[in-house]
Amino acid sequence: MTMTLPAATDADSFNHALATLLLAASDNGVDVAGGWDCSTDGDGPDWDTVILELAPTASTVESTDGA
Repeated sequence: MTMTLPAATDADSFNHALATLLLAASDNGVDVAGGWDCSTDGDGPDWDTVILELAPTASTVESTDGA
């Protein structure tokens, strides 16, 4: 599967690209929660990330239930 992510040129576009990737992975059955070592194979710095699923906020619940 090939996926084109939006360019991450600022914090907002980085958040959008990350959300797109996480949602696609989750929709495909990947358990994205937890710690992830992210290696760039020498092309840049390596990263250690932790992903936690947050509880829905009141505004999220209202927008999904039609209220």
